[in-house]
Amino acid sequence: MPPPNSVSASATAGATHRRLRRQVLQATRNFVRFHGLWRAGDRIVLACSGGADSMAALDLLDGLQGSLGHRLVIAHVDHGIRSDSAQAWHLVQQTAQGRGLPVHGVRLNLEPGADLEGRARTARYAALHDILLKTDAHCVVTAHHADDQAETFLLRASRGAGLPALVGIRKIREDWLIRPFLTLSGKTLRESATPMPIAWDSSNADSHFSRNAIRLHVLPVLEQALPGAAAGIARTANHLAEFEGQVQRWMHLAMHNRLTVRGPEAAIDLSDLPLEPADWGPLLHWLASRLEQPGPDVQAVATVAAWWKSESDLCCHIHGFALHRRGRELVLHAANVARGAGAD
Repeated sequence: MPPPNSVSASATAGATHRRLRRQVLQATRNFVRFHGLWRAGDRIVLACSGGADSMAALDLLDGLQGSLGHRLVIAHVDHGIRSDSAQAWHLVQQTAQGRGLPVHGVRLNLEPGADLEGRARTARYAALHDILLKTDAHCVVTAHHADDQAETFLLRASRGAGLPALVGIRKIREDWLIRPFLTLSGKTLRESATPMPIAWDSSNADSHFSRNAIRLHVLPVLEQALPGAAAGIARTANHLAEFEGQVQRWMHLAMHNRLTVRGPEAAIDLSDLPLEPADWGPLLHWLASRLEQPGPDVQAVATVAAWWKSESDLCCHIHGFALHRRGRELVLHAANVARGAGAD
């Protein structure tokens, strides 16, 4: 028989875990309902790598099926990069089947070379979208949390990103990609779940990847100097997302009567607008959204502002768009560029 103090400690730990689990389940339930992320009866696909975060998300979303009424499907994407990747698929498959959950696996074949991280991300989201269509699901859910939000903010801020990029990871993207755990820290997410086996991805320890370098070497130092820094950065990104949404709504109210959209072309009358350089970013991002295209980066915005000020008749090309003048109208032609789902 274990000593009494051991039994007491075990009981206390168990009670603490149950309380945390109830709190996280309630917080997630409220977040999904408040933002209308999905409804009872919807089929949702969870992207599950087999790592600690996604396995915790599997456990929590399975536990929420009764109260939220969704039907959970598990999806695993093997990038074909790691020699031990079959073990992760086996773990995800066994766990899902053990809980009576449908599970789908896809194996990619990525060529080594430049920007492997970015290419893998784009291919992964494309594969997940295919599973979404195959299963007739409402959305794909990922286990991104507040720590991921902080990493994304720091990564983009260090590259001089503008407001649309600094909003970080959005809770809804492309109308089908959902992140219901963004208000939780990674630690809280993992500790609230039932203990589960996980697959260790050795690439997560490779500091050659920029995101890993921030996770392993930057955030720990920042947290040590300023406890709660990651959560604070995540809240800042959320505030910026709200502000950017307000800017876009006001832009729509101010500009929609000036805009004509014909297929892949948008023309906007700028005849009586004294545009300042800082006005071009919100304007171009709003126009891009009307054409269902990603907005230009900071450098492209500066290029367009300088081109318009020069009153050049030459066509201006930026990623995804060709721009030209028609009197005092700015005309954009959207190139046929598929939008890749990035880290956000």
